[in-house]
Amino acid sequence: MVTERELEIEFLKGINRELTPKELNFIRWMVENQKQVGTSTNSHKAEQ
Repeated sequence: MVTERELEIEFLKGINRELTPKELNFIRWMVENQKQVGTSTNSHKAEQ
């Protein structure tokens, strides 16, 4: 499972090398999915 921090890092790396629109859409999709999954499944993991 990808953490939000890891996504942020990947996102920032991507900005540095300029993401393609397809990559940006994928990241947005991932973030949305992570939020939905994270609220139920990962909430306790994130606190560890």
